Amino acid sequence: MPISFFGLAFVVGGVLGSFVNAFTCQMHSQQSITRGRSICCACARTIAWYDLFPFINFLWLRKRCRFCGHKISWQYPVVEWLTGFVFAGLVALHWNRGSFLTSSMFVELGATVLMAIIFLSDLKYQLIPVKLILTISGLLFIIFLLTSSASIVSRLVALSIGGGFFYFQYLVSSGRWIGSGDIYVGIFMGLLLGWPHILTALFLAYVVGAIVSLILLSLGKKTLQNSTPFATYLAASTLVIMIAGNNILVWYLSFFK
Repeated sequence: MPISFFGLAFVVGGVLGSFVNAFTCQMHSQQSITRGRSICCACARTIAWYDLFPFINFLWLRKRCRFCGHKISWQYPVVEWLTGFVFAGLVALHWNRGSFLTSSMFVELGATVLMAIIFLSDLKYQLIPVKLILTISGLLFIIFLLTSSASIVSRLVALSIGGGFFYFQYLVSSGRWIGSGDIYVGIFMGLLLGWPHILTALFLAYVVGAIVSLILLSLGKKTLQNSTPFATYLAASTLVIMIAGNNILVWYLSFFK
C-alpha cells in the first residue's frame, strides 16, 4: 500500500476525530453543529480556525483555551490520534482485501466516526445522538439495498435482534436497566454488522462491560447505584467486530470442534 494513502487516511481520520470532539461538546451544550463553528466548552467562545488543526492544536495552545485559560482535556488529542489510526488501519485492511475505495470501505469509515461519537457522548455525558443514529441508519439501509441486496435479509434480522433485545429490556424494566438510546444503538449495530455478528458484538459488550464494572467496584470508583454508560461498550464492541468479526467468530467456534 502506498504510504501516501496511509498518511492521507490518518490525517482525514484526525480531522474527523476533531469533529467528534466538537460535536460531542456542542451536543452537550445544546448548540447545533450546523449553526456555528466549534466553541470552547468552558467559556462558549468561538474557536479560531487556526486553533482547530488536529494533532498540533493541543500543544500549540499549551493545553489551555486561548480565551479563558481553561485546561484542555487530553481527550482531544487522544480521540484525534485514535481516529486517525483506525482510519489508516481500515484503509490498509481494505487495500489488502482488494476492496479499496468500495462502498464497504466508506461505510466502515463512516461507522467509525459514529461509534466514536456514541462512545464519547455516552461516556462523558450519558447522551446518545438518536437523530444522528437514525439518519445514518437510513443512509446505511439505502446503501446496502443498492449494493448488497443479497445480505439485506441478514441485516434486517440482525436489526430486529439488536433493537428488539434492548427494547424488551427497556419495556420490562420501565427504563431502569437501560436507556432508550441503547435501542437505537442496537438497531444500528444490527444493520451494520448483520447476522450472526450482532450476537458476537452484544456478547463482547456485556463481557467487557461486566469486567470493567467489577474492576471499578473493587477500586471503589463506582457503586451498584451508579448507572453504567453501556453504549460506550456497545460502540467499542461494534468497532471491534466490524474490523475482526470473522476472525473472532472462527476462533470462538474452533473450541467446539
